[in-house]
Amino acid sequence: MKRAVILFSGQGSQVDGMGIDFYQADPRFKEMIDQASELTKLSLLEVFKNCQTATTLELQPALTAFEVALFQMLTQDFELEIVGAVGLSLGEYPALIASGALFVPEGLALVTKRAKFMQAEAKTQQGALVAVLKPDLTELNKLCQQCSNEQEIVQIANYNSPKQVVLGGHVATVERLTTKLAVQGKKVVKLNVAGAFHTPLFATSKAQLAKEVTQIKFKDPAFTIFSNTTVEPFTAENLASILPKQVIEPTHFAKCLTQTLETKQPDLLLEIGPGNTLSKFARQIERSIPRYQVDTLERYRKTLAELREQE
Repeated sequence: MKRAVILFSGQGSQVDGMGIDFYQADPRFKEMIDQASELTKLSLLEVFKNCQTATTLELQPALTAFEVALFQMLTQDFELEIVGAVGLSLGEYPALIASGALFVPEGLALVTKRAKFMQAEAKTQQGALVAVLKPDLTELNKLCQQCSNEQEIVQIANYNSPKQVVLGGHVATVERLTTKLAVQGKKVVKLNVAGAFHTPLFATSKAQLAKEVTQIKFKDPAFTIFSNTTVEPFTAENLASILPKQVIEPTHFAKCLTQTLETKQPDLLLEIGPGNTLSKFARQIERSIPRYQVDTLERYRKTLAELREQE
């Protein structure tokens, strides 16, 4: 049996029309999405059709439901030994649901509340995120300190791979830093997001989420999931303290994946979620391990066929 690590993508990976092919072709996927729509009181199928104009409140539950449904289908259709998972930002929630640390209804409810808190807070502040390619981390941290002051900040929000990090903070501060990086010849890409996620600008959301998680009885994940925030394995005991911090602290996808690969020695990586962004990051971290995606019905069937040929 193949040893697999599952990669769960986060907000920003969405594409218009995602999941429609699965919804039309597979009753299991349709049932899961219909149930999730009832639980979240959102028309998730409509969100799938119009992801690029959807709000944070709509996208986070939609992505979570999409990824959980794909995971459930995959584990029914092909026998894998799942030894670990890495989720990026929001992707940690479908990973936790897939692992059994959260039940589907309470997981979707928590994601919906998280999205509500973050969307409301984003409207109260002027925040931005930009990706920096081929960064010099020492130099970048120095520039962040130089451009920040007591009123406005910029900092590294996502450590995605050796070749990409994301900066977040107040718009004016991010723009000052972007100008400095452009002078140095660095490539900077502005991200289409509602706010500076994973920075202190979301302190209110953290406090609100901290109250919500006290109502949940978490379970130990069935497979290892290293926290984006602490790069330590999630447990039933630490989830309530870590998840609220996640919205204001940097994510460490690269370190989490490296730790998972070193400790679990999987045969393959399988990305669940729209697109192949995490597979690209994974290639930049460890080129030798096979990577598969199941984001469309065509690719899902192709991946299953390839895995079955290797049995």
